[in-house]
Amino acid sequence: MFHNLLLLVEEGASRLARTLESQLDIAGTYTVRKTAVDGFQAVDAPCDGVVLVASDVSRWLSGKLSHVVDQAAPLTVVVAGTHVDQYMAEVLMAGADDAFDPNNLATPSLHRLLQRSIARRYQRVHVSTARKQYEELYANMPVAALTVDDSGNVTRANRALMGLLGVKSESDVTDEFLNGLLSGLAQLQRTMGKETPEYRDRHIITVPSGDTLHVAVFARTHATDGVHAMDVYLTDITELELQARRAMEAENYRREIYDSSPVMMISLDVRTRIIDTNRIFLRTLGLASDDVVGQTILKFLGEGTDRTEFARNAARIQRGEVIREFPVTLRIADGRELECAYSASPHIDANGMVVGMIAMLVDVSERNKAQRERDELHAQLQLTQKLESIGELAAGIAHEINTPAQYVSDNLSFLQESFSDFESVLDAMAHLLTVVVDKGESGSAADALTSAIETADLEYLREEIPSALDQGKAGISKIREIVLALKDFSHPGSGNPEPTDINRLVESTVTVARNEYKYVADVELVLDGSLPAVSCLASAVAQVVLNIVVNAAHAIGEQSDREGRGKISVTTRPLDEANVEIQISDDGPGVPESIRNKIFDPFFTTKEVGRGTGQGLAISRRVITEQHAGQLLLESEAGKGATFRIVLPIKSGKGDGALEAVA
Repeated sequence: MFHNLLLLVEEGASRLARTLESQLDIAGTYTVRKTAVDGFQAVDAPCDGVVLVASDVSRWLSGKLSHVVDQAAPLTVVVAGTHVDQYMAEVLMAGADDAFDPNNLATPSLHRLLQRSIARRYQRVHVSTARKQYEELYANMPVAALTVDDSGNVTRANRALMGLLGVKSESDVTDEFLNGLLSGLAQLQRTMGKETPEYRDRHIITVPSGDTLHVAVFARTHATDGVHAMDVYLTDITELELQARRAMEAENYRREIYDSSPVMMISLDVRTRIIDTNRIFLRTLGLASDDVVGQTILKFLGEGTDRTEFARNAARIQRGEVIREFPVTLRIADGRELECAYSASPHIDANGMVVGMIAMLVDVSERNKAQRERDELHAQLQLTQKLESIGELAAGIAHEINTPAQYVSDNLSFLQESFSDFESVLDAMAHLLTVVVDKGESGSAADALTSAIETADLEYLREEIPSALDQGKAGISKIREIVLALKDFSHPGSGNPEPTDINRLVESTVTVARNEYKYVADVELVLDGSLPAVSCLASAVAQVVLNIVVNAAHAIGEQSDREGRGKISVTTRPLDEANVEIQISDDGPGVPESIRNKIFDPFFTTKEVGRGTGQGLAISRRVITEQHAGQLLLESEAGKGATFRIVLPIKSGKGDGALEAVA
């Protein structure tokens, strides 16, 4: 609908313009502006539509009307004039959208005419614009395109086609090229004029320069005003074909590596369903690919697999984590379960999303069997060393027990002899009591009692007997302490890590080893009372402490030039929130630099033949590092003693806590 209407009033048409204004005013939807015009004045006022008011329309048909239309474009142009109906065809051919005679047109009809004019102008402008846009799009589209008539002639080609062929104009598109290109379209050409068939294929073409290109061809026939033609679109896919060939070669190479891998490999989706496997996985299971692909991996895992932990690991992989050597068992066709190490990493697509996982299963049955044999041998070595240690310490322990047992025995003998003297005194007192009660006299009986008291030396006994009892109790306590320490040390344990009081373990071990160091060194214990319970194999850790304390005592005892007793210090302390430390230091000769990297080697010893096996420190290191995920470290300087640091994680299990703490 018009809102702002411009009246171009020809000289002499003022009366007609006033008639038109009154009609537009009655319509009530237009804002009218009016200006005088000769045939060549430009339309320079902003408006939505133009009405040329002419007294004689015929005088405008010589070109003046076309000029006004061009000046007003793309606005709607309507001609108003007397007897305009006679020139309607010429007015429309000149480019106007409509024409009318205000004297012969009622206001409602005028309103409808203007609306019709708007629609016509919109349609013409829209079609023209669409045609221009299509031509521009066709010319500039990135896909090479050409149009061929039903005689096989190229009627148009766009820039992309000429760029593809390396030519400058449509005329350079040779018949040889077209014949080569369109040979595959012969059937399509024969069907032109019937339905609207389409053709899709891939071709190899030779361009005028002689180069060979791979192209994707799409052709479609159409008919316009009874004239048949065919639009052909070419897409250069040479690089895509090359990439596809490379991708296929890479996939074949990957497949070859996949199938020739000595370990089982599988591809899983996010629900752990098997997408692909290599040959060795199928061969191991004794199944065909159709029996496996599409099934969840859980179907093939045996009873020896912790399925709850497996599900947790699958969730971790979906979060982008990597799982390494998770123990599983694989159920094979004959019913056996194969021990495997399961490792998996996420499969991430181009958008960074986890779409599955790549898993690897390694048969570790033989490795685990060998490990169990090694563990059994190690356990036997530990037991042998413990028994050896107990055997070596037996004489010393017997001596340690003999000393308190001897003074217990001496004090018991003293009490036995003293009791005879007490018995004489008691007999004399009983006799005196009888005489006094029966005969009323006490002379000779009193003398006998006095003689017995003097003989027994009662004052001496009153002083010594309590002391003898105290010494006896102390001796018994010492014996009990030694026996309990030996019991703690020799206890085999359950074979599993248990919460252990490290301070008590150290005290018991040092007590058992006392006879090894008491003649050459003093032992100082500095034990941290805040030390938490440590989950460990108590018996194994006690053996490690014993080995190091005994080695320190032997090293001090072998110093021929030493003056005075040596000193061995055993300290415990929390290292951090995750680890504790047992530190054993001595002021002996230290470890020479030349052998520091050998002292943990099996069978290496500096002791004389028959005194050491060379297994103590080797076993000790394996106990701490492999069984407890800790560390056994040596710090030494020749001539200034040695310090061994035992670092133990507070919680059992493999971990990096101890390694980080001492780094």
